[in-house]
Order: sequence, then C-alpha cells, then structure tokens
Amino acid sequence: MINSLKNILIVLLVVSTAFFSIQLNKEKNKTNDLLLEKELIEKELKNIIQFKDNEVKVVYRYKDKIVTEIKYLPPEGKLKITIDKNDNQDVNITNKGWTFGPNVGVSYSNKMSFMLGARVFYWNRYGGGLGLNNNGLSLYIDRRIDDVFKFLPNTSMGIFLGEKELGLKLSAFL
Repeated sequence: MINSLKNILIVLLVVSTAFFSIQLNKEKNKTNDLLLEKELIEKELKNIIQFKDNEVKVVYRYKDKIVTEIKYLPPEGKLKITIDKNDNQDVNITNKGWTFGPNVGVSYSNKMSFMLGARVFYWNRYGGGLGLNNNGLSLYIDRRIDDVFKFLPNTSMGIFLGEKELGLKLSAFL
C-alpha cells in the first residue's frame, strides 16, 4: 500500500512539474514574440530570424499582418537559409532522417537497470533506435524532452520493447 502511494505521489510530482514548466515557457515565449513584433515594426524590417536552443523563430510581414512561425531544429537536423535578390529569406530545416546518436541512461521494467542505446532515425523531437540493458537487446521509440524540462538538455524519454519486457527509458545523448 505504501509503495503504490509513493509511486502515485512521484507521478503527480512529475506531471505537475511538467505542467508548470510548460506554462512558464509559454509566458516567456509570448513576451519574446511581442518584442520581436515591436522591433519589426519600429525598424521597418521585412522579417526577423531568431535562433534559441533548438528553435528557429521567423517573424515576417504578410499583407497587413505580422506572422510568427516557430520551427524546431533537431540536433541531428540541418538549417539552410537562402536570400534571393529581393532580400527575401527562406528557412529550410531538415527535420527527419537517419542518424547515429549514442546515448546512455536507465530503463525500468519491474526494476531499474542501466541502458546503452543508439538512435538510428529521427523525426522532429521523436526518434527510434536500439538499446541494450540487463535483459538483452531492445527496440525503442523516444522523444526529446528538453523543451519541457529545460534543466535536462539533450535528454530523451521513451518506451522500449525487448524480447521479454516492455518498459520506460530515460537517456542522455553523448
């Protein structure tokens, strides 16, 4: 009884921390968007491109409106900015493909164990690969969580499927 209550409290703590972290990030982003729009108007610019962490923010004029686009740049991806003769800028991001991303972490399936892995493909924040823990080889899918938990950069959380087990994994990329 005490063990299950402890697990419930841990899950509630993690969920509430994630919720408040997301809300705080939304408020910071709104403030930053307003400052960029103000700069675009005051300096009479066509557009502004801003890089922050793994995000590319493009603010531009479209007819009578100011439009903000936020694009995710995976660490495995590539960014290409082209400028034509009329000073129009185009932002192209490679956000899916094959990769090799070694990682180390912990896995949980009835008990905690050490896990080595390698991400072999990615699509935005999501990816998949192979992992090795005490019970052998497994396949996994995961998601980078540094957008929610800023204090855990270059980290992912996911699920894995081994020969005899299904579980959770938390890993950091090397």
